[in-house]
Amino acid sequence: MDKFDEYKFFAENTQHLSERRQAATQTYLTVNTIITAALGFLVKDMSFRGWGLVLVSLPFFLVGVLACTIWCKIITNIASSTSSLRRASPVASFWAGRCC
Repeated sequence: MDKFDEYKFFAENTQHLSERRQAATQTYLTVNTIITAALGFLVKDMSFRGWGLVLVSLPFFLVGVLACTIWCKIITNIASSTSSLRRASPVASFWAGRCC
């Protein structure tokens, strides 16, 4: 494989990982937005107060924390894939420090 083909391979894989990261972020942002909207609905329209509000909102909070934890693990996994791809490519070592 010549250097140009290796560079194309590296660039395509980096773009693919970037798209995956963006899709994951959009998905989990949507999930958290839905959770926040549902919680807002419960507080405003259902008239929960005191411990009733705590008991009703606790499952939403836990689902939100779970979604954020999963999102963080996915982003960390994608970041490690990107860094291992960069370390594996000799072309990447050539470009290191020359752009951006």
